Amino acid sequence: MSATINNQSLSLPQNGQILVDDTGRPVHGFWHFLNNLYTRVGGSSANLVPNVPTVVTASTYAVTQFDTTIIFNTSAACVVTLPVPTNSQNKTLPSPILYLMNTSANAITSAASNVTPLGSNTAGTALLSGASKFAMLQFDGTRWRTIMAN
Repeated sequence: MSATINNQSLSLPQNGQILVDDTGRPVHGFWHFLNNLYTRVGGSSANLVPNVPTVVTASTYAVTQFDTTIIFNTSAACVVTLPVPTNSQNKTLPSPILYLMNTSANAITSAASNVTPLGSNTAGTALLSGASKFAMLQFDGTRWRTIMAN
């Protein structure tokens, strides 16, 4: 089955499958089909286009429900507000993942002590310590866990 949504031709999958555009590229995110409407888990049905990285240049940033990859290119340290991912019924969503990359020499930290570094269960605020650093974070229902980092 296919449809055109927001001027984009999409192949519509069954629940839990990958949504792809007319070139076969995946449209990032998890999608749920209910009452003849596709909605992005944790997002809006209006955002049916592939996610592109968010580039942050400000000293603060609040992660949105549409963020997947965030690139920090700041001229000073940046404090990031990481959400507690929930859906419209206020239930925590399963395993949201964020990819973070720092192209600046400035530290990137969380606004709350809700991030565990590799090899630790102790939550802190450190995200990225400087230039060329990256991290993959996954929410475990309580806090954001660093799954990969350099």
